[in-house]
Amino acid sequence: MGTIKTTITIDEDLWKKFTLIVIEKYGYRKKNMVIEQLIREFIRDHERPKMYDAIWAFKEDIMELKKSLKERVLMAHLSQPLGKPLHRYVGKIVMEEDGLILSGKDKKTERASEIIIPREKIREAFLGWDDVLRRWRDTRAWIPPLRIRFEDEGKLKTLYVYAKKEMGRIYGRENRKIFEELKLAWRIKSPEDQR
Repeated sequence: MGTIKTTITIDEDLWKKFTLIVIEKYGYRKKNMVIEQLIREFIRDHERPKMYDAIWAFKEDIMELKKSLKERVLMAHLSQPLGKPLHRYVGKIVMEEDGLILSGKDKKTERASEIIIPREKIREAFLGWDDVLRRWRDTRAWIPPLRIRFEDEGKLKTLYVYAKKEMGRIYGRENRKIFEELKLAWRIKSPEDQR
């Protein structure tokens, strides 16, 4: 790939502030590098499909994991702050125009797993704790899970997701971004909307 030279019109005060910050942080003649980095981040954040590293579990999986002292105590509490909340699957969550794809590995069976949730089958999205994943007992207290309820073969299923950027360190950091996209762009209902 080649490079392109471009010209932009921008507020003078804004450009001066930007220049000072770049010089202070990176040194002289580094504006192009910073602008290119900002453009890459902007594209990554707005490009489709959006992909995140994720861990997830169904409601039934959480109930089973909570029975195990090792899973409940070691994974959910002692591994904090950088450990992983209760989960059964590890992989990627992909947000496409017409649905969600969760693709990864089932830790219990060691097999590949892929869950496709069509957009029209999603009934509810919620960011927060509930009676299944409780704030202080089952999860990290400061990062709420993303709960997605969807219809599958006539049954309502509940999925708990913790997502992060590909190079991110803490699962759950991208939950709010996904929740807001589901709620605003996809117009998925949240329990607060139904009151």
